[in-house]
Amino acid sequence: MNFLLQAVRGKVLAALALIFLAASLSLLLLSPGETYYSGSVFDRSFAGHSELLSSLSSVRDVRVLSFPVKLEGGEILVIPAPAEEVPPEFVESLLSLGGSVIISDASENTDALLNSLGITRGSGPIVDKESYHVREDAPLYAFMGGNFASKLSYPISCSPGENCSALLRSSRMSWMDEDQSGYLDENDRAGPFAAAIAMAKDANRTNVIVVGDRSAFSNDLLGKSPYSNKEFLLRSVALLDPEKKARVVVYEGGKSNHGPIVSSAINASLLLRSPFTLMLLAAVVLAAVFAYPKKKADAVAPTRFTSLVQGVNSNLGKRREAYVWTAIRLRSLLASELERLSKSQARPDSKVKPGVFSRAKEHLAILNSSDFDKMDAVSLERTIDETARVISSTRQDDYPG
Repeated sequence: MNFLLQAVRGKVLAALALIFLAASLSLLLLSPGETYYSGSVFDRSFAGHSELLSSLSSVRDVRVLSFPVKLEGGEILVIPAPAEEVPPEFVESLLSLGGSVIISDASENTDALLNSLGITRGSGPIVDKESYHVREDAPLYAFMGGNFASKLSYPISCSPGENCSALLRSSRMSWMDEDQSGYLDENDRAGPFAAAIAMAKDANRTNVIVVGDRSAFSNDLLGKSPYSNKEFLLRSVALLDPEKKARVVVYEGGKSNHGPIVSSAINASLLLRSPFTLMLLAAVVLAAVFAYPKKKADAVAPTRFTSLVQGVNSNLGKRREAYVWTAIRLRSLLASELERLSKSQARPDSKVKPGVFSRAKEHLAILNSSDFDKMDAVSLERTIDETARVISSTRQDDYPG
């Protein structure tokens, strides 16, 4: 029965290895190239969000979602610059199940969603001439982890009574440019403004983060020195899930026209890119290579091998019984020889050589202290040989009777 279980186990390991290899091949065949719309998480251009996907995948389990579906609950949903309107009920359902959301957008595609959350976005972008900048189009907002670069930020505010706090704030010299003229006029509102906020829709924790800039996590700004947008993104994820247990779901929001099957393949490919998964794959392959052939060889002729082992054990048992019987008889014989040597030494014409009697007496004492039933066959064989030599030495001469 054991060899059958071992053979089955080997086949299962080999099957798992083949499944992983097939999934790897699917990754190559279905690898995203230029079939995604601009701004997709698979778009490597400056407007894409492939750096966002890479950054998140380095610290969390990540899934890419091409269309809104009900999630299991507890996930962190990331919505970077959606290309179509995000249904409010999609996010509300997640929040009701204990999930969280990070939104980076300044378009009408998230207006309904923000309104449902009690969040308002300003009607014009923030102009902040005082902010230090390296590029004219990317003013910086300081936060505890560095400098957050923004191309076009809109003010973000919460409805009265909501539990909100500003994560990024413009300077007092900033203003909201209502007519987008680039100049301060009587129609503009003076700052400072919040460019990103954290909200606690759940009374016990922060579960909503909104950044009023569509380009905040694009390849053009994420991970580019001297900007710290990547650090801000990862800190935001940690703020929403300090225990690091939640999966991250990146919502494409109209930037992909893939159906459920191809989307599932893409998510599988993301899993295969994980270092942990690659290590597991290597372990399964090695186990299949080394374990399976061995189990198969063991299963070729189990009956013959088992019979051989049983026969050897049976013969060893019989031989040991014979050894025990012989050792007991030799011990009795040696005792008789010692008694005769003792009588011979008392006679004037004794021919007993010096040391023969003492050696035989010492050996008999060893035999009397030995438990033959507990000795193995090899030890019994040595004892028998030694006892036979001692007895032979006592009979080297003919003693008078």
